[in-house]
Amino acid sequence: MKRSLFASNSQRTLIITFIAVVFVLFHLHRTSAQSTALASLAASMQPGTWAELQTSNLNATFSSSDAGGGASGQIIGYTDDAVWDPASRQVFFLGGDHNWSVPTTVKFVSYSEATNSWQRRTTPSWASGVVHGYHHNAIDTATGTFYHRPFSVQAVHRYNISAQTWDQPAMAAFPFTSDYNNCCDAFEYFPELGGLVWVSGSQSVYLYRPSTNQWSTLATNLNIGGTWHSARYNPVRQVMIFYSEMTGALYKLSSSGQVTRLGNPPISLYNSLVGPLTVDPVSGKYLALTPSGTQFYTYDVQTDVWQAQSTSTKPSFDSFIVATPISTYGVNMFVSCASGAAPCHVYLYKFSGGSPPPPPPGDTTPPTVSVSSPAAGSTVSATTTVSANASDNVGVAGVQFKLDGANLGAEDTTSPYSVSWNTTTASNGSHTLTAVARDAAGNQATSASVTVTVSNAAPTFDFSLANGGNRTAVQGQSASNTVTATLVSGTAASVSFSASGLPSGATASFSPASCLPTCTSTLPISTSASTPSATSTITVTGTSGSLSHTTAFTLTVSAASSTSSFTQKCAQSGVLNCFSFDSTSSLFYAWPTGTQCDAVFAGQTNYGFGLDRSGPGNTVAVIQNGQCVYPQIDTTNTHSGAGSLKFTIPSNSSANSSGYFAEPFKRYADGTFPYIGPGSPLGSVVYFQFYQKVDPNFVGIPEGRSEFCRHRLPVHGRKLQRLETGHLVRQSSQRFQQQFTRIHHDQWLAARRSSNVRSTRFRRLRHRGRCGLHFCEGHKSGGLWIWF
Repeated sequence: MKRSLFASNSQRTLIITFIAVVFVLFHLHRTSAQSTALASLAASMQPGTWAELQTSNLNATFSSSDAGGGASGQIIGYTDDAVWDPASRQVFFLGGDHNWSVPTTVKFVSYSEATNSWQRRTTPSWASGVVHGYHHNAIDTATGTFYHRPFSVQAVHRYNISAQTWDQPAMAAFPFTSDYNNCCDAFEYFPELGGLVWVSGSQSVYLYRPSTNQWSTLATNLNIGGTWHSARYNPVRQVMIFYSEMTGALYKLSSSGQVTRLGNPPISLYNSLVGPLTVDPVSGKYLALTPSGTQFYTYDVQTDVWQAQSTSTKPSFDSFIVATPISTYGVNMFVSCASGAAPCHVYLYKFSGGSPPPPPPGDTTPPTVSVSSPAAGSTVSATTTVSANASDNVGVAGVQFKLDGANLGAEDTTSPYSVSWNTTTASNGSHTLTAVARDAAGNQATSASVTVTVSNAAPTFDFSLANGGNRTAVQGQSASNTVTATLVSGTAASVSFSASGLPSGATASFSPASCLPTCTSTLPISTSASTPSATSTITVTGTSGSLSHTTAFTLTVSAASSTSSFTQKCAQSGVLNCFSFDSTSSLFYAWPTGTQCDAVFAGQTNYGFGLDRSGPGNTVAVIQNGQCVYPQIDTTNTHSGAGSLKFTIPSNSSANSSGYFAEPFKRYADGTFPYIGPGSPLGSVVYFQFYQKVDPNFVGIPEGRSEFCRHRLPVHGRKLQRLETGHLVRQSSQRFQQQFTRIHHDQWLAARRSSNVRSTRFRRLRHRGRCGLHFCEGHKSGGLWIWF
């Protein structure tokens, strides 16, 4: 009994001693952590309050002067996204100013809690050109990996925080290169999905998994526009929300990979600048500031409810703001800078009391999976269905079928799991089928292999023929089309081309005259001055022995004329729509309320400028240098019509400083818009033409300076195929010069310095969307006139 009692006391003594030691260690760690300026300030704050954190080297770090300077003088324009690494206790941000004349505007910066100071890090070797931050920064806190996608680039780079190295190893190339190459998407790391989520302007959501170094598609055909997205992962609710400024749509991505549409927010998170969207690391409530921090809202993703917040301690924010949750201390950090980055401020906001909740236990149980058809040992031919049965303790996220170890089709994310297999693409003989199932936590399982025999008769040769669409030409000039012969089956054989239906006086040739499918041939058609002004159907025939196929398109030849009036041009055959700047009745203004513009437009209707273009608003005023600036009708500078649209560019101004104008290329009476593309009643090719005059203040300015105006033709959801510029005219000397420039995707077309008047024809554009002319900036004052 004494032995038993003694043993019991010994255990109690050991347990009490162990608890005391743990308490001392915990107390020492907590005391050490809270000895920093960040920890002390966060601990002293009450829920619902703001406080400014005094840090070192702040203004110099966020200034763009040591990176070539730029329009705003700081590096956090066009962005809202910084990240916090709880392991190293550092904040990371990568972004840059607006300046096309320097090799790169990017600055990679960080804040250290230990030193309470900011520093500039080494510029990445891949950095080139303008690199705004947008919502292109993300972090995997489990591995200490920082991710960034450069402005308008279909690639992502990753930074190892502990090793301080980029792209070692490099990420897999982004495979969805046919998607629209959008400038301003959104990125977040989603731990429960095991990878990096990319919200794309192609109306799709993609996922990159470091464990497999592969990309996959999570969702397509979403109601999100081609640009300007925000996203934020919620570690408390284990969801991610993402927002499209162009449509106002808000979505939720769950840990199982499911995308759900939520109600539209009551506020705009962009509106020329970017308002930060972040999350409270304690309660899981989202926090949103409108651009310039004028309005402050919380959002409960569980109830889909937004609520305006009012607090006497909220600071007056400058124009540019980035934010990140500081999960270690249950607060959010906001960095705010004015133009010129002097001064910048760092603010903390504590929404909830208490400590962040611990992460839930991870799911470590892999799924089970088996191939259910075809049966092992069976013989297959033609096209057959491969099916699998899969289950998981939480839920199956997807099943990837494999043929001889290589992916067979895309991953199937919905039950029943199957894929269609065209066995003619495989050689006759024995092949192995497997299925790989995964769950949302990244656990995977591979089925037992099933061996089948492929037996197909040798296919006969066949091909299909297609062309690039209808063409137009002016008498005496040429048009060009592309003919594509695509291998359909069998072994390729040579296909020769011929054309019929040419109008009189026109000639055609093929280069090459024959080719081996799949292949293309260029078809230039030359017209003469005597070629009739009419529309002809051109038939192209592809012949291979006794096999032939045809494809047809129309060639519209118009009379050569340079003196037609605006009305005459609009009446020409094939014209879809004309838009004139002859009177103010064609302009429907929108302006920022609560500004100097209220007095300018007193008594007028503020039409708003919906990016889904649901209303008539098409002309937007902005505040620049404390003044209301907006495009106006000018009847003193005309071309073929009675007026023009004049953009007044203030001196020492930044991008978008003169207001902007955007109008769908055609509106129906019921308010809907047509589209241009395959299958459209209006055809698959549209031409845009307008004229512009540039103020002499801007003529002769070097291309590297920022005194210029840009024209942007947004393409909604489709790839911009090609743009070509026509002849340039110097008004003062009436000299003409020809210049052609090929512009890819959504790049800017800058006003040339060699002339102060130009005619522009945008050619072969397949898209559904609208045409806009906007975004002017300058260090000198002046004007730009637009005619149609």
